[in-house]
Amino acid sequence: MEDIMFSYPEHCGEHSCPVGWHLYHVWTNGRGFSVSDSDGDHEWITKKDYNALWKAHDRMWREYAIDVLDTGVDVLDNYLVSDVIKYKQKWLMRFRDTGMGVILTEARPLSSRRWKFPDKLPKEVLEYCNVQHTNTGWVLQDFATMTDLLAATTKAKLRTVRGRVIHKQYAHLTYEIEMSKPNRKYAAELRALVEKDLERLDRLKEVKK
Repeated sequence: MEDIMFSYPEHCGEHSCPVGWHLYHVWTNGRGFSVSDSDGDHEWITKKDYNALWKAHDRMWREYAIDVLDTGVDVLDNYLVSDVIKYKQKWLMRFRDTGMGVILTEARPLSSRRWKFPDKLPKEVLEYCNVQHTNTGWVLQDFATMTDLLAATTKAKLRTVRGRVIHKQYAHLTYEIEMSKPNRKYAAELRALVEKDLERLDRLKEVKK
């Protein structure tokens, strides 16, 4: 049976590294101790190495906390604060059958009257619809025909838009999609958590003296 005893951060010191800091996990099992990196690669260590890492554990986390405080970037996602806020939003979609596939022609939030073309839509909307941009348009990948789309959707109705030459039928469907927006309080929330963590680490240091 393997168990993680503790984890610690370490800066690689490589200028070309995009993150700098890396997280390692110290494991124990019936055969001894090992350290694994983010790729899951293990390296065996001695009991002496284990003791040294455990002794340096709090210091390394303190160094990481100071770096986060200075840079405002938590590359290891150690602190439970997000730089985005998730929320639900209802969108009205307009689909049309082209014979080459069902395409998403336009969409808008229910709170707005302004339609947007697919190339102007948030990525969350395009990912939810699972569309691919082709010569035909923004084609749905999950439904081959309008019949398939309507069969999978409750309360779906076709609407005919009449023109001078061609009458086109569209399906207007509403979906609730999880969206995200920047968390404007992220920097302040992160700083507050890091400062609190530094106080905790400083108290531990005093206890261990």
